[in-house]
Amino acid sequence: MAMGEQSGIQGGRCARPRRRAGAGLIAALIVLAAAAGCSERSGVKEAKRPALAASPLPAAAKEASAPGGERSRAYDAAPTPQTAADPDPVIRIAAAGDVMLQRRCNRSARERSKGDENNAGYNELFTGLNKALSDADAAIANIEFPVFDKPQPERDMVFYGTTPVLRALKDSGFSLLTAANNHAYDHGRISPASTSRQCKATGTVCLGVGENAEEAERPYIVEIKGVRLAFIGYTLLMNSNLNRREPAAPRVNGKDWKKLVEQVKAAAGNADGVVVMIHWGQEYRTAPLQWQYRQARELIEAGASLVIGHHPHVLERVQALTAKNGRRALVAYSLGNFTTNQGRGSPASTTRMGAILKADLKKTALGVEVISWECLPTWVENTAGRFEGKPVEDVHVEVVPLMIAGLNEKLEAAADDKERAALERRIRFCEGRARAAEKILASPRSTPGSEPVKGIAR
Repeated sequence: MAMGEQSGIQGGRCARPRRRAGAGLIAALIVLAAAAGCSERSGVKEAKRPALAASPLPAAAKEASAPGGERSRAYDAAPTPQTAADPDPVIRIAAAGDVMLQRRCNRSARERSKGDENNAGYNELFTGLNKALSDADAAIANIEFPVFDKPQPERDMVFYGTTPVLRALKDSGFSLLTAANNHAYDHGRISPASTSRQCKATGTVCLGVGENAEEAERPYIVEIKGVRLAFIGYTLLMNSNLNRREPAAPRVNGKDWKKLVEQVKAAAGNADGVVVMIHWGQEYRTAPLQWQYRQARELIEAGASLVIGHHPHVLERVQALTAKNGRRALVAYSLGNFTTNQGRGSPASTTRMGAILKADLKKTALGVEVISWECLPTWVENTAGRFEGKPVEDVHVEVVPLMIAGLNEKLEAAADDKERAALERRIRFCEGRARAAEKILASPRSTPGSEPVKGIAR
C-alpha cells in the first residue's frame, strides 16, 4: 500500500453478507471504517461513531450570508442527539453514482406513471431509497442528463430528463445533485441553462451548471451542525465543449484541471471542509488510471476532505488518504451506475453494480476530516415486469442489503419448498453481487509511480 494511504478496511477485510439476517442488521453492508490513528502496520480498528440524525437535510432553508457570493444556506434541523450546539458533531454525507436515463429508463417511468402521485412514474425507479439515505445529513448523486420542462428528441447516447425525475430524486432523499458531466450539453448550448432553471423551479440544489459562468462555477456552501461545507461539481470530460469565453453564456463547470484546483483552494478558504464531485476516468475500467491517483492527492492538498468520482459506469476502489498535515480524507474514484439500461440481460454485468457511499466527517484542529466510511452495494433491476397487472419495462435500483433483508423475511414465510428454493437462489445471487462490489471497492491496489502523501507509515 502506498505511503499516505490509510487502510480503511475493518479488521483487514470487509463484512460479508449473511443469509437470514434480520432487517435491522443490514448484513450485506460493506463496512470499511477509516479509524483514527491506525496504520496498516498496527491493524485497523473500526472507528466508533456517535449516533447521527435520522433524517436527510431538510428541504426548507433560510439564506445565510457568505463571502464571495457563494450559494450558502443554514438549515434548520429538528433536535437530534447531535445538533449545531454539539461541540463535537459528526456529519454523514451519502453519495450515489450515475443516474442514467436511457430510452428504456424513461419508458419504464412512463409505463408506470400515476401522474403527480408518483412523479410521472420516476418514483418507481428509486423505490425504497429513503430507508438507505435516512441517516444522511446530506445526500448527493450525479445526473447524467440535462433537464427540460418537456421531453426532448431521443437519440443514441443523447439523454434528457424532465422535472418529475428531479422531484423523484428529492422525494427519495437526495438533497443535492451534480450535473457537471460529459452529457451536460446533450441537447445543445442551452442545456446547462435549462438544467439550472428546472432545478430552481423544483427547489433542487444542482452543482456545476448554470445560466452563466458565475453560477456554474460557484460552490454551494451549506452549514450543517455548525460546520460549513462547500460542494463543488466539476467535469474533466465533455462530449461537446460548448463553453464560450463570454461569462454571460450558459456554462458547464469543467475541462481545466488547474481551474478545479483553484476552485477547491478558494472554497477551502470560505468553508471548514470541501466535497468535490468530479467526472473523470475511463469508462468501463474497474481501476483508476495512474494520473487519477496523482490528481486525487492534489485535490486533498488543495483542501478537499471528500472526493467523489463518476463517469466509468462501473465501480472503482475507495481510497483513504492523509494530507501532508495529517488531515484524513477519502476518495471514491467511481461509484458506478445508480440507474441505467446498460447490462440488460446480463446478470453478471458490472454496469448494473453501484454503491452508496456514506462518509462521516468531523471538524478537528486539522480541518474537516473523514473519520469513517462505509458502502452499501446497489444493483439495477433491468428487465420486463408487471405493474398493476400489466406488462411494463421495469428499471429500478435496489440497495442490496435491504434487498437481502426483504428476501430473508419472505424466506421465513415461504409456503412451500419451490418458493423457498427460488428465494434462496435469489439470496445467493444478491450475496454474489455484494461480494463482487466488495472486491472492487476494497481493492488494496498500490499506486506505483504516484507521489506519496506523507502522514501514514507504509
